[in-house]
Amino acid sequence: MRKFLIAAVVAATVGSMTTTVVEAQGPIGNRIQRNVRQLERQAQRAVNRSTYFNDNSWKQVSPWVDKYSLQTSRAVGNVVGDAARATADATRAAANAVRTTADATTKAATNAAANARFGYANPKASNAANVWFYDYYQLPPTYYSTVEGNAAVYSSATQYRDTNEDGVYDGLYSYRDSDNDGVYDEYDHINFAESNEHQENATANDDKSVAKTRVDTDAVYDAKRHSVEGKVEATKLAKVNGQSHTIVKVKGEKDSLIVDLGASSELSELKIEEGTEISASGPMIQVGEKDVLVADKVTVENKEVVIARHAPRLTGSVLETNSASAQKNDHVMAVIETDHGNQLVDLGSADHFEMTLEPKTEVVLWGAPVQMRDHSVILAEKVQVNGKTYSIKRW
Repeated sequence: MRKFLIAAVVAATVGSMTTTVVEAQGPIGNRIQRNVRQLERQAQRAVNRSTYFNDNSWKQVSPWVDKYSLQTSRAVGNVVGDAARATADATRAAANAVRTTADATTKAATNAAANARFGYANPKASNAANVWFYDYYQLPPTYYSTVEGNAAVYSSATQYRDTNEDGVYDGLYSYRDSDNDGVYDEYDHINFAESNEHQENATANDDKSVAKTRVDTDAVYDAKRHSVEGKVEATKLAKVNGQSHTIVKVKGEKDSLIVDLGASSELSELKIEEGTEISASGPMIQVGEKDVLVADKVTVENKEVVIARHAPRLTGSVLETNSASAQKNDHVMAVIETDHGNQLVDLGSADHFEMTLEPKTEVVLWGAPVQMRDHSVILAEKVQVNGKTYSIKRW
């Protein structure tokens, strides 16, 4: 598999660019592009795929399972939050309908599974004239990086994916724009759930079954950095992965565009209301039938704010540390005692490990829960110890 050309850095770290008003292709155009590229993605990922945890990984950490009653993947919803788990449960119920429905209604059931990722608190609200965006939606953790000296496109993106909708990510997808034309054309897939002893069967069957029964609603294909400038027409709060986000509709020179400004709790220094002049930039995604700019930077009244988008936050104390192999390297692994039970954490390559973690050390960490066999492992992105914050370079 090609080595990832990705530093897993939030797009908020990129440099500035000249602001332009985006002209979205619209849901139909986006859907056509997505469907055309889906076959290409699946073909490449069938070849360019690898496992994260090798056969020795489980042998090295399995003694901790009984010793510390480690979290199973089904119980990790307690770590990522009740709201996120409730959404995952609803999506999983819809996905079950896909597996139990006759072929004639498979398409409808698949659409139902996709729709469980976004919607309205009151289904009747969708018919109201003033409803312009959903009350909730899921946003898979996705990280972007740019080409040096070219802030108009993202050179690469990595996205965690939860294909079985259980609240724990079982794969990581890599997207690269090899010629910097604004469209991702190279794809890789890291599988967390399977070890390399199961990989041959997974390579032969996984992408075929996914193509048959699942709509690839989270696919990333647009590598352009979009922007919008204009007046705020409307604002609302929406639950995104269980957290309250500020969503605005901005009237540009031609059309209006929906913008996700990130966690509302981190926007206290900005006054955003109807009529506010605003500019924002970031990647474009599709949520249901809506095109959404996921802002990594916003400017209001000459005040620019970088919008950091983090994986879930976890606090606890260290019970034990050790090493285990992952991606052909030794990684530092730790068991963290939390209010929701004991959790296994991957702290990155041992070669670049800078922290001192003794038993009972209090830690705050941010990371995505991924699957190892039937247990969850937090892939830490950032760790705070004794007031000092460490970033973990993983990809």
